[in-house]
Amino acid sequence: MPEDLVSEALRQVLAVRKSAGGLVVNSDQGSQYAATSFKALLARHEAVQRMSRRGNCYP
Repeated sequence: MPEDLVSEALRQVLAVRKSAGGLVVNSDQGSQYAATSFKALLARHEAVQRMSRRGNCYP
């Protein structure tokens, strides 16, 4: 899955949610979730990312 696709999905969620921060985003260890631009988007919105362990789809 391309990084720009997951970033756009997160942007849409953030637009609807209009949160003051504290959002927790659970993801696997895919490269799209580790991309610098995705992490920067999380940081700009004060969101925290949790990644599952390798081989475990649940955080």
